[in-house]
Amino acid sequence: MIRHALLLAALLCLPGCSLLERFRITPAEPTKPAALRLQIASETPVDGWTETRDEEDRTIYVSPEVILTEIDISDSASIHSETTHGVQLAFVGMGADRLGRISAANIGKRMAIFVDDKVVASPRIRTSVRDRAVITGDFTREQAQTLAKRLQPS
Repeated sequence: MIRHALLLAALLCLPGCSLLERFRITPAEPTKPAALRLQIASETPVDGWTETRDEEDRTIYVSPEVILTEIDISDSASIHSETTHGVQLAFVGMGADRLGRISAANIGKRMAIFVDDKVVASPRIRTSVRDRAVITGDFTREQAQTLAKRLQPS
């Protein structure tokens, strides 16, 4: 398993913020589409929510309601700077609307981000998010490109 640090900047703060969330992801075939889903999470038990472990091996409880999946992505691109590589995601229509509405109603709570059925990050929601999010971290240029390709709409 390769360790990565991710930032879902749009969920954590206003654009330009540089908070970092750590996660683990097991690489899959570069051509296999990635399964992505976002769900509200809690650090305390909630009736009907599923207990799981987050990227830092903490117990979290995940809402059964899926807010967003890979089908809500309209575009995915790898982005690069001198020190960081990442993936920029753009969301479409009803998925973007749902993400905006639910993130606004859950500021201060956690958002569980799953890639291929594994919690890769569980950042605290700091602001409403709607159309775009950026995932950045200490992964390589090639890993960012592979993840962006796997998250491209088919």
